[in-house]
Amino acid sequence: MKILDYFNQKESTCYEKEKQLQSEDRNDEAVFEKIKANVYNIFRTVLSVSIKKYPNDSSKAHDDFFNKLDQISSQWVIAYEKAEQHNDVEKMHIENIKLNVVKDIRETIPQLWEETA
Repeated sequence: MKILDYFNQKESTCYEKEKQLQSEDRNDEAVFEKIKANVYNIFRTVLSVSIKKYPNDSSKAHDDFFNKLDQISSQWVIAYEKAEQHNDVEKMHIENIKLNVVKDIRETIPQLWEETA
């Protein structure tokens, strides 16, 4: 399935960047790539669960996936806002990284879903 390939490719790219950054002693940036990879991994798993839950109904699997995406990302928005209130710039940056990955997923998956439906 193209969507799973998308998640695998994104996660793999992040891990490759992480290793490269570590080799260059850019450990903070490497951590950020690992966070991105983890987010792609989370949503690949969520997608797999949605597909297994609704194996014969692509529309329901799609809706289930995006509902979970919204639920999880809404918690990251809350975490970002709390970090902002406490001027925790590092935590804000981490939550922003997660939300940017969600934005990428939200922009990419609908097109891939149509191609596989």
